[in-house]
Amino acid sequence: MSSAGQRDGVARRIIISAFKILFPSSAERIQAFTDIVSAIEGLDEASLEARALPRRLEDASDRIAARLARIEEIEFPGLADTERALAIAGVEQALAALRPSADDIIRDAVTTEQLHAALEPAALLRWRSDQLSDDAQAYGRLFLTETAAYVSALVHDLPGSSSKVAWETYVNTKKLEAILERGIAGVVLPKFRPGLPQEISRFEAGYRSDITNTYKYTDLFGLNLPAELRRHLVDITYIRLRALPDDLAADTGGTGAPLEVDPKVDSAIGEVLNIRKKRDRSARILLTGSAGSGKTTISQWIAIAMAQRKLPEAMAAWTECVPLVTQLRYAFKSNVEPEYQDMIRAAMYRGPTVPGSWVADCLDEGNAVAIFDGFDELSEHDRFRALAWIDKLMSAHPKAHVVVTSRPDVLDNRWFRRREFVTLQLLPMDDDEAEECINRWFDALISGTSDAEKVIEYRQQHAKLSHDFQNRPTVRDLSETPLLCAMLCAFYAHKLSDAAPESRAELYERVVEALIYLRDQRKEVGENVAIGLTYKQKLLLLQGIAKEMTANSTTTIRIRPLRELRKHRLARPGSDARRDVQAATAQEIVAAQLRGMVNTHVQPREALAHLLDRSVVFYKVAENQAQFTHRSIQEFLAGWAYAYDEIEVLVDRVTQPDWRRIIVFAAGAPVQKSAASRLVSGILDRAGPAGPERREVLLLAAECITAAGHVDATVAARAEALIGDILPPRSQEEARALSGIGEELLTWLDGHSERSPDVISACIAAAAHIGGPAAVHTIAQYSTPDAAPAVVSALLRAWYEFEDAESYARQVLAGLPLRDQLLVVRTVDQLNAMRHVTGAHALCIKVTDDVADLSEVGDLPDLAELDCEGLPQLRSTRGLAGLRQLRRLNLGDKAMLLDIEDLTQLPNLEELHLRGAVALSPQDLARLGGSTSLRILVLDNCRQLYDFGFLSTLTNLRTLSLDGCYVSDLDFCASLTELRTIRVRSLPGVDDARRLRDCPNLRRLQITLSDTRRPSLSELGPQLREVELTGSVSVADLAALTPATGLRTLRADAVRDLVDLRAVPVFRHLTHLLLPRCRRLSWSTSALEGFDALEVLDLSGSMITNLDFLAGCGRLRRLYLNGCQRLTDISALGTLPLEHLSMEGGVPGVTEDMVDALKARSGGRLTVVHDPFPDPFEITDYIGA
Repeated sequence: MSSAGQRDGVARRIIISAFKILFPSSAERIQAFTDIVSAIEGLDEASLEARALPRRLEDASDRIAARLARIEEIEFPGLADTERALAIAGVEQALAALRPSADDIIRDAVTTEQLHAALEPAALLRWRSDQLSDDAQAYGRLFLTETAAYVSALVHDLPGSSSKVAWETYVNTKKLEAILERGIAGVVLPKFRPGLPQEISRFEAGYRSDITNTYKYTDLFGLNLPAELRRHLVDITYIRLRALPDDLAADTGGTGAPLEVDPKVDSAIGEVLNIRKKRDRSARILLTGSAGSGKTTISQWIAIAMAQRKLPEAMAAWTECVPLVTQLRYAFKSNVEPEYQDMIRAAMYRGPTVPGSWVADCLDEGNAVAIFDGFDELSEHDRFRALAWIDKLMSAHPKAHVVVTSRPDVLDNRWFRRREFVTLQLLPMDDDEAEECINRWFDALISGTSDAEKVIEYRQQHAKLSHDFQNRPTVRDLSETPLLCAMLCAFYAHKLSDAAPESRAELYERVVEALIYLRDQRKEVGENVAIGLTYKQKLLLLQGIAKEMTANSTTTIRIRPLRELRKHRLARPGSDARRDVQAATAQEIVAAQLRGMVNTHVQPREALAHLLDRSVVFYKVAENQAQFTHRSIQEFLAGWAYAYDEIEVLVDRVTQPDWRRIIVFAAGAPVQKSAASRLVSGILDRAGPAGPERREVLLLAAECITAAGHVDATVAARAEALIGDILPPRSQEEARALSGIGEELLTWLDGHSERSPDVISACIAAAAHIGGPAAVHTIAQYSTPDAAPAVVSALLRAWYEFEDAESYARQVLAGLPLRDQLLVVRTVDQLNAMRHVTGAHALCIKVTDDVADLSEVGDLPDLAELDCEGLPQLRSTRGLAGLRQLRRLNLGDKAMLLDIEDLTQLPNLEELHLRGAVALSPQDLARLGGSTSLRILVLDNCRQLYDFGFLSTLTNLRTLSLDGCYVSDLDFCASLTELRTIRVRSLPGVDDARRLRDCPNLRRLQITLSDTRRPSLSELGPQLREVELTGSVSVADLAALTPATGLRTLRADAVRDLVDLRAVPVFRHLTHLLLPRCRRLSWSTSALEGFDALEVLDLSGSMITNLDFLAGCGRLRRLYLNGCQRLTDISALGTLPLEHLSMEGGVPGVTEDMVDALKARSGGRLTVVHDPFPDPFEITDYIGA
């Protein structure tokens, strides 16, 4: 083995080499970490951050060295230590000799293979000088490949020398550690399997690294920041899915009872995997959603998680699968059928190095997930070709898993159903998710900004958007997808208007205008003057490019002509390939547009370069390929281009689903009013006889009227007459499309009380979009005592569309039955109108304005639940005294709350949340003493409290939570004989918990124990079911649980003196035993007997070496051994019915051979997650079962 010092030296050289490439002009003087500080322009070398930078780089170096050690453990085990050391010395020397220049380094094109080729000559010279054997040189090349992979990953993740703003931000905001860690973790290490050639394992590891580094980032749309700071990790937090009932009903055996799936992405996909796995079938998933809803984001996330083998537990069945990502717009660029190579485009630069039939073998064995992204981005002809190709692949490889993403309007759903695809739809974001999306966007913007004045400005704009989101219906309507939400954020952040946008067309117009012109409004105005193009001219150039791309049904375009291909006519006449070669390029389109611009002398090449570099919305994606930042931006610009003089082209395409958005954008273009009228008239001409197509055409006409805002009176009258044939609307989408007709539509929305709830709800939604007093009158007819729940929900949603909240509440909501409905109040006007909504049963107040008390809800006789989620400045509960039926009240996070007098007059209050009410004194809370109705009390994070004696008078309490409080003893428990649940994860822990013995009905206990002198836990009774012990936990505390014979779940974190599992009392009904971070736990001298019901066991972080003691756990399903660094033997698990085994966070002693042998014995039932290296940025959630 080489020395640890030698590995450390190589690791340092890797980081130094990366910075040489990033700062080529300083490469000669970068020889140590301290030299890197001076290479970063603008960084104050005397600042604390600059002085800390070398330490951060040392930490990253240690991480790389630890991973390099893994190579030595696995590769060439018979190689002599001296030759191994000399081989690595050659690698270190090659790194030290690296001298990149600004001329020959293109940062974004740096690859592992390119670096390997640059470094190998120097290394080879050293190896030959040392007369190394062939095996030693082969080992050196492997080591060199790994070091090149780390250099490449770091270069791609870190900003270049030209990005002064990014470096200043990274260093000053301490983001550098996370960036370095992501680059290091992006290099996936080989997993060698018995019988598999090592070159395949190495290639797979390299390919997984390519996937990670290609797809792990996404640009946050609309950020006015350098490219590096616009990049953020792929995030699916606010994306939800739903399954189409027909698909899941079929997959559950055709019972007609569709499975309800959790809308979280991982849970929804995991549910499909589990269903298909039980039927011994591969998973086939069709992900559908509207423009900007997150389809590509999900496909990226799946690919990255699989590549790094870090899938959520719900999707663990895919942990060992390889993601084969095919972006269909690239795969179908010619008339040639795609090949297996097209499925690994992320590794295309590797050339012919793909070993054998690796892709086909992965598909054959069911070890691959083929992800086909962007089906809707293909032309109609290419969609047929794509379906034929996918069908051929599935027939040839029936075990392969398949994921297809597309907008729904171009799909042949019958084709997918016949092939057993389960359709998962991306849901529009709800209000909470949209707010989360907005917050994350502004957090990214602010964290990437070092200018203090700009930070203040962005925070003000964030607050303004949050206020408008709560108070303006049009703003909420414009935030249903992540893309629209990001555009909305850009609109506010860049102050594009004093008023909020009123429509999607206006939002697109203002944001696109800003992004085209925004960079030129910054300090670099000199270049704008030099280029000589106005905003309107730039817009026309981009519109011309978008129009040509749309006409050719493509989402990418060549930048410059392929003159040689054209000259030699390398494609046969009439073929798709020939047409592709002959298609106009962006440069040619720009040249043609410039010829029509007076007094413009800029050259086409210069103009195009300017657009690619500075417009933000149009950018380079390959050496000679460009595309728009999102397809909807291309459609928007194309729609405007067609609106000028080619209305007839649009009319000819009214029945083509993929042209619908383009046509609607064209209707809203700022051209002559007659253009929109001609477009709508032409669409009406295409409405054929009765049938589905007629309905879709007329709905498109209505949507165009909505987008245009105004058409000629004769066209409007004709549209009204024809559209009457398809009324009333049947869905929310149709309601939105029809709303542009205006108040004339309202008469068509009357009198449908006998129709289905869906139709009535659509009528209500359409009237709400129209707005005004007449619309309220129309809606009011559907507000009846016997209204269906779906109709009541629609009536409540419509309230948010009206600025006159009181009039709506008085006419519509006053007599409405609301017992099963949660009413959400977002504005002060709505809160003031609540006195009319006397049927309210459950109310959530999200108002963010300054409201001092609750007097506005004091006259609601039936109110039983009140959740004050908003109201951050609430100071008094005045007004609640009259709510005699109130049972549940949430006043959490009210830091200014001082007066709770009215709470003492609530005779039926059972549940009270006062989390974070830090202004209340013990005397204030003592007023609650003696309440006989209170069953649940939450006082989490009330750190100002020091006397809890008043709790002893609440003798009917069932649940008490004091997390984050300073609780030293539990003497108040002596009289709480009805207590079932108590949570006291206090600061710094409980000294004396003996009084828990006086709680004979206690079922659940979560407690943090202090490290000061105290008696151990008192003996607790057999009624106890769940216990969680944290803090200073000892074996004596575990022993005190012995009488709890009914215990089902026990978690004891970091038991300081637990050495042998025999010290854990036997609980025959225990199903979950969680003992994480018990660092001294190293062995068990005998089998773990008596735990007959055990299903989940966590021994993460322990020092155990084998698992023989588990032999008798015949019901164990899930086992967590994360970070068990001394574990070397898992053979005992072969006889257990395990379904999931987790060995993340550094389990180096377990080899892939062991894992494969265990999985083979399980017959495919077991999923294993194994990572030999710790991940300091990840915390395992091990209670997942």
